[in-house]
Amino acid sequence: MKPIIIAGYDSVANGEVDEYFQADLVLDKHRLRSFFVLCNTGRHDLIVGCKFLEDADVWVNCKRKQFIWPDKHLPDVKRDTLILTHIPRIPEALKEAHQADADRRDAQMAAEDKSFTILKR
Repeated sequence: MKPIIIAGYDSVANGEVDEYFQADLVLDKHRLRSFFVLCNTGRHDLIVGCKFLEDADVWVNCKRKQFIWPDKHLPDVKRDTLILTHIPRIPEALKEAHQADADRRDAQMAAEDKSFTILKR
């Protein structure tokens, strides 16, 4: 398998992933089957990107903090337990480098967030 190049918000390559798996993601009581790449995302358990939401035809209502699902996609009420059969070991130096990058990006996004105010009702 050819490695997938990982880039940060600034499009600078900072690593690669060569492990992925297919699984069901239950999001807002809707089941979506997709491929996931396994990588160190720092503090985040899962990052759901715009391409994923576009493929699923899901809209995001930021004002109400909710997903808008197409009529064809009915909620799935099954309960699941995910059991990983293989968890790769990530070298400590790589973990620290990735965490430092995530902290730097979080600080930059937090600084940008202060440029506007959200009014509450």
